[in-house]
Amino acid sequence: MIVTQRKRVPWVWVFLMALPYFSNSLVEGVSGSALTFTMKKFISNPALITFLGSINVLFNFMVGPFVSYTSDRNWTRFGRRKPFIITGWIGLILSLIVTPLAPNIWLLAVAIVFYQFFQDFAFSGPYDPLYYETVPLPQRGRGQALVVLMNNCAGLFFNYVLIGHFDEVYNLRLNLGVLHVPVALTGEQMIYLVAASVVTFMVFHIGWNVKETPVQSSVIGERFSMRRFLKGVFGERQWIVIYILIFSQVAMNQGLNQLGPLLITEQFGYSKQALGELGAITTLLRIVVLIPIAGYFADKIDRVRMFQTVLILSTLHHIIYWGFVHFIAPKPTFWAIVAFDCLGSFVSVAGNIAVGPLFFDFVPRDRMGTVYAGMSFVRGLVKITVMNGVGIWITWYAKMFLPAGQYDYMSGFLYTFLLGCIGCAASFYFISQRKKGRIIEYGRLDQERPTPGPDAT
Repeated sequence: MIVTQRKRVPWVWVFLMALPYFSNSLVEGVSGSALTFTMKKFISNPALITFLGSINVLFNFMVGPFVSYTSDRNWTRFGRRKPFIITGWIGLILSLIVTPLAPNIWLLAVAIVFYQFFQDFAFSGPYDPLYYETVPLPQRGRGQALVVLMNNCAGLFFNYVLIGHFDEVYNLRLNLGVLHVPVALTGEQMIYLVAASVVTFMVFHIGWNVKETPVQSSVIGERFSMRRFLKGVFGERQWIVIYILIFSQVAMNQGLNQLGPLLITEQFGYSKQALGELGAITTLLRIVVLIPIAGYFADKIDRVRMFQTVLILSTLHHIIYWGFVHFIAPKPTFWAIVAFDCLGSFVSVAGNIAVGPLFFDFVPRDRMGTVYAGMSFVRGLVKITVMNGVGIWITWYAKMFLPAGQYDYMSGFLYTFLLGCIGCAASFYFISQRKKGRIIEYGRLDQERPTPGPDAT
């Protein structure tokens, strides 16, 4: 049984707690490339595709923060965060099953709303606080490397095994005794069903294997009010400084989102199978080379400086990639795309390994849900703004410089380069505040307090 709030935990606990990130990343992959192609059956406008794809981000700061905040003030015999996680996952399973069956864009939009709502209800709100309550500060850097490993294993599985079969049709025959029923199942439907199956496994895993330890906190049982919510989430200067750094993280991770697959398949002219192979190669190299190295150093060197370095590299990557395609190779070779994708993903992964635990290093244990609510709100607000900005930018660029009906998806990297420059400025501000002693490393103070029960060994 995995128990929260220990000063040291077995690494098998960390591994088991990281497993749900595999399912979440798989669901994110489905809501990326697969959902893009599902929407492409009904619509083609880049701005509308990014708008529907950004519904998840809308719920990031509408649903996730409320659930995260409430989980700090809730206690049941099942725990304080688990009830939200299990309930949301059950709704997500049902949503994944019905999404590829939508017959038109209107019903698909409804399915996407429920899909993204339950994903954020279960994961974007309560799971990160539960994870960092279980993994103590000295193990969080390597723990975050495990999280990124799970994310990349899910990406490898999605890209290498699933997405390339999106257009296939499987003619099956169900043997029901004397009845033999023919069933046609598409590759698209299989992708969503596989994701639903993995989430189902996680429901049983977390439901049975994790025990939450009560936290000594004055906010347990506190009733919700908007005034208390705003004060708890935004009422301390330290939280505001952390939220500013959130913009840097979003800027580092910002790419073309739903339009990325269209860059490869429509503008560069490669197949969906090649798209999957491209993602698989990049992911495999991340797993084998970068994640072990970055995870090791995340617990050994200053996480803030590590994050800032890769943020700068990520920003430079965007403008170099755009320049290469714009001035040298309008249709780059497969291996040139692999090289640029590897460089971009390498710096992004290293930055996320550093910044993931970094946020919680500056938050006390009994306020993790509250501050994570603020992080989710700010991250969601920033993401939905910049994500839709990509679609609007590419649409505007096409109207200004291209013939009607043509889109240059690469132009989106000019937009992400500008975001990266602003993100670098935000990271310098965070470092200056820490150097001046204006923010406190609460995680280390929590580590020095007595453990609420026998230490796990």
